[in-house]
Amino acid sequence: MSRYLNSDPIAPATLQRAAQDERARRAQASRAAVEAGKVSKEKADQDDALWSNIVHYFRRWSGDRREPRDWSKAERETMARNARATLQRMLVVLAGSTRPEDLAKLKALMHIAWALEYPLLYTMIHPLPDGREKALAA
Repeated sequence: MSRYLNSDPIAPATLQRAAQDERARRAQASRAAVEAGKVSKEKADQDDALWSNIVHYFRRWSGDRREPRDWSKAERETMARNARATLQRMLVVLAGSTRPEDLAKLKALMHIAWALEYPLLYTMIHPLPDGREKALAA
């Protein structure tokens, strides 16, 4: 496993908490950008909805039974693309930081993107609670 990820997969519950933290950070930044007239309210709402889906994706993986139960490959690709873009931006913002919390944030964002893009690498260590491995691979 670690030869693909360079570390063991992070547990879905931990990824859910990291995604919740990122969603909260983005919501605060979006509010400020909307108030400053830099971003439209609609764009901010779309970003929040996307990160809500990312949080829910990991919540489901952690055993939550709320709908939706599955996401299409295209939806996961959109979520993964956004997570990768966020990671790239945070690499620039946190460049040179040696603070453990910044490094943990970068690692969590990296694993969020990877788990969305390559869920089967994660399900080998953290199985899905209701046998949805095939649905995620589709």
